[in-house]
Amino acid sequence: MAKHDKWTKKEIDTLVTMWKADRPSVEIAEKLNRKRSTISMFVSRHAKELGIEKRMHLCYGGRPKSTKLLSFNKQWQGSIPRGHWMITKPWGNA
Repeated sequence: MAKHDKWTKKEIDTLVTMWKADRPSVEIAEKLNRKRSTISMFVSRHAKELGIEKRMHLCYGGRPKSTKLLSFNKQWQGSIPRGHWMITKPWGNA
């Protein structure tokens, strides 16, 4: 780590422990009195040397966790059929 990183050994140990316990970044940030983005950036830069893995979440563009969702998405890959709005748009009295 660079000298300008102002993380104490205790803070890093807390981050690693909570990260490995699969605690949310927001919760870790609150515990360490830092921003969530700071936690995420620190992990993305130092994950390898800390022995932790980066997380990928669906809401931030990562891979979906559920295999059910994967199989559903595979069914809908390919070209969009002509008139697809007719079969997907809910029609009702508006």
